[in-house]
Amino acid sequence: MDLKRLHVNNFAKYAVIFFVFVIFTLVYYHRIFQGELYLTSNLYYHMSPWNAEYTTEGTRGAVLSDPIDSFLPSMFIAKESISSGEIPLWNPKISFGEPFDITSFFYPLRWVYLFLPLNIAPTIELILQMLLTQIGMYLALRSLKLRTMPAIFGAITFACSLPMIVWANWPHTSVGMLAPWLFWSVNGLFTKKAQYLIATPLILFWMITVGMPAYAVYFLYIVSFYFVSKTIYNAYRKKDCVMILKWFAAYGGLVSLSLLMAMPYILSFLKISDFTGYVDRRINGSIFENTRLHINYIMLLFDTKYRETAGLSQHPNEILSYCGILAMFLSICILASLSWLKNKTLLFFIAVAVILGGAIYGLPLFNIVGMLPLLNTSPSLRLVMPLCFCFAFIASYGMERSTEILSDKKLLFGFLFRGVVIIALFYVSFYIFVSRSYFSIGTVFGIGVIGVFLFVSLSYHILRVKKIIVIAVLLCLSFFDLYIAGARYNPSVIYTKSSLAPSTQITEYLKSETLSNSRIAKFAGSGSTFVLFPNSYVFYNLLDLNLHSLITTNVRLTNYLKGISEDVYLSPTRTSLGEISEMNLVNFSGASQIVSENFEDMKADVTLNNLQVHHNDTALPRAYLTGQYEIASGDEILELMKNTDNLNVAYLEEIPGFPSYKDELQDVDLLEITNNTVTVKTSASDDKLLVLSDLWYPGWNAYLDGKQIDIFRANYIFRGVRVPPSEHTVKMIYCPIEFYIGICLHVLGIIILIALAIFMVSKRKKALRASSSSFI
Repeated sequence: MDLKRLHVNNFAKYAVIFFVFVIFTLVYYHRIFQGELYLTSNLYYHMSPWNAEYTTEGTRGAVLSDPIDSFLPSMFIAKESISSGEIPLWNPKISFGEPFDITSFFYPLRWVYLFLPLNIAPTIELILQMLLTQIGMYLALRSLKLRTMPAIFGAITFACSLPMIVWANWPHTSVGMLAPWLFWSVNGLFTKKAQYLIATPLILFWMITVGMPAYAVYFLYIVSFYFVSKTIYNAYRKKDCVMILKWFAAYGGLVSLSLLMAMPYILSFLKISDFTGYVDRRINGSIFENTRLHINYIMLLFDTKYRETAGLSQHPNEILSYCGILAMFLSICILASLSWLKNKTLLFFIAVAVILGGAIYGLPLFNIVGMLPLLNTSPSLRLVMPLCFCFAFIASYGMERSTEILSDKKLLFGFLFRGVVIIALFYVSFYIFVSRSYFSIGTVFGIGVIGVFLFVSLSYHILRVKKIIVIAVLLCLSFFDLYIAGARYNPSVIYTKSSLAPSTQITEYLKSETLSNSRIAKFAGSGSTFVLFPNSYVFYNLLDLNLHSLITTNVRLTNYLKGISEDVYLSPTRTSLGEISEMNLVNFSGASQIVSENFEDMKADVTLNNLQVHHNDTALPRAYLTGQYEIASGDEILELMKNTDNLNVAYLEEIPGFPSYKDELQDVDLLEITNNTVTVKTSASDDKLLVLSDLWYPGWNAYLDGKQIDIFRANYIFRGVRVPPSEHTVKMIYCPIEFYIGICLHVLGIIILIALAIFMVSKRKKALRASSSSFI
């Protein structure tokens, strides 16, 4: 009978999780399956140049360019390359070319992009990600001995927190999904069970390679600090200092094992960023310029409309810790009570939340936390998700405490009353001393939700409603909060008009002018520099000079783009060109098409509203032969290219092995361009230099009729090789040694992990046999 009851209880717990998942799907059913896309799969209709034609179309919610101009195209390239039997190591279809991060496919959920269409795969990934986040958070909270309903509430709180909603289908949320699983596995290490020992390095390996290593480091800090503090506490209780050394060594070994398995990604990442990581912390011009703005943004926790009235900067979605008014209220209640002092785990999460909150909203602590190793990419903005992670734990304890005291009317009233008083004092003080006003729609909404919470909580006594019904209504309130957050911050487009490659007058013109391998330069106008031309290099076979990648840390590449446009938007991850400053550099780049606003130097072939498309007749071919060159060094070449009147000259930093002579450009046949190779057929009467306007980068090797030859750095950032007279075939192959070294180390890590699993299983079997024999 007891076993049957246990089976029913376990079934009920997982049935509740499945119910949560079903509710989430139903809440967004009309967005996912009916008429609209609840994703960033296609936002062309809101961005240049498509918005010039689809003026009546639009999107609701925030427009996030990251998945559009970087993530989805990379999935498309990987799928296309893998289906043709080639591992994509280089991406020739963005800017001048860049290394490709194939290691992100170590993360299992990425595999849906290989088997499903790109307009379906993001939706499936989102649903699976939400489900797995909730299950992982539920298991993590249950491992702390929390009850079923508070654990489910915490799972919903984190899975539906604003960072997880806003950054849907981007590596940020993939790392967030794995964070509770990492905590669950690390907390399980104290049970000395083999499954946790194997799961810990595997989960951390996925977190690192999924594509947002900074987030992985943030969560690793939190989980590691928890492990260290609990280990020291256990050793103190048992008066065993040797235990500390043993556990620290074991944990360090597991982290090292995960790093070993992640070496393909780590080495590639370091190479792309010139072994320096990000160039800066991406805080230039950020909202964190004075303390008062910190106070203003704290108000957004309660009043999501406040940004509009306060005139705050953009990107509140990255700063706003909007985990739900209900969860916020529960956390305030538990902080207002003294019961949390008795729970050391809760005390740990409160301390971490205070530190993270101080790093986000307080300049002194932000500067201190920003000095930690590897926290060098927008720490104030990126620490919001870890804060929500800790906040979910605190809110779960608040739910646990509130359910415990439901039987005591006085205790419950005092517990809730303290939270209401704190929020009321915050409202009054903020609006009097900062905002100088008292009410807004957000204020009324917040007070209304808190009032509903109080009524529902007290209804246990007032209306004699069962506890499970009370908690169910509270969960419905959190779902309502989720829906409001999702509807406000997530974009959607009309499903029937959605396509990964919509046909417009502009795109048809660009494709008709040159059949393949055409390069365009998209320039912003009207003083706006941050205008992206998403996916043109993938879905239309048009190579755009703008890019979104770590390759922007390449000093020569950034100097070249700065030379093209003085007001170029340039960050450690992306660029966007302003007005043209040096037309020569545009011509050397091979940009045969120019898309801009109000560009009067050329006749517009196509005009849609303020957007113009021009054919650039003076642009050099993507690949050509010339016998004329000049020798110079470094930045001197860039200045020569800007000021020359002769585009036939190739600028080199070393002599190619034959004397320069006056020569005209000669076209060549580009036989094949794949992710890893470029094949060119040449025919000349004299020694010449083959120049390819693709990025010179370590790892490229050139072969002339199968025999390896030297690659020269030509025209500052491009590639060039010497070809002798007569007909020849030149093949350039990208073969990065770092990737293959990383793969070898990865395989070694997998072997160690398997050996560790076999050892732990055999050790457990021996222990079981020994215990059974001693019993006999």
